[in-house]
Amino acid sequence: MGFLKRLYGKVSTFLAGMRWLFLDDTRVPPKHLSKVFDTVRSHDEFKEWVETYGIPHLVSFDHDLHPEHVSFFFDRGGFRNPPDPTHEIFFNPTGYDSAKWLAERCVRDNVFPSIVIVHSSNPVGGDRIYSLFTGLTQSHNTETRCRKIRWGVNPNL
Repeated sequence: MGFLKRLYGKVSTFLAGMRWLFLDDTRVPPKHLSKVFDTVRSHDEFKEWVETYGIPHLVSFDHDLHPEHVSFFFDRGGFRNPPDPTHEIFFNPTGYDSAKWLAERCVRDNVFPSIVIVHSSNPVGGDRIYSLFTGLTQSHNTETRCRKIRWGVNPNL
């Protein structure tokens, strides 16, 4: 048992030195990772966090950050026929807007996250964020790993 406690302590110390950012308007990170992530709820909070702490080691994106995004998604097809938000003009920024802003900052500073996760339930919006970062990774020859993960919709997961 002493070995596991020491190992957990070393892993916790290692992770504490790396900033992890979770962007979602309603969900929280999974319970087992909740102490590692900093959670922000909007594009403005996202920008403020990055301005304060710099490029995160790991960032997890949701696409729909406001009720208007959710209404657009469900009013125009939902999961059965997901709408493409590419040309929609929203009053509130989406997770894609946050991703674009972060990508521009990464290129400007030549600093990239090690891991980008897209956890959005919106398949088209999530794909846009994923494509943005996989393209950025290829065009700038970074070692950023991009993944799509469903953390789950239950905030108690």
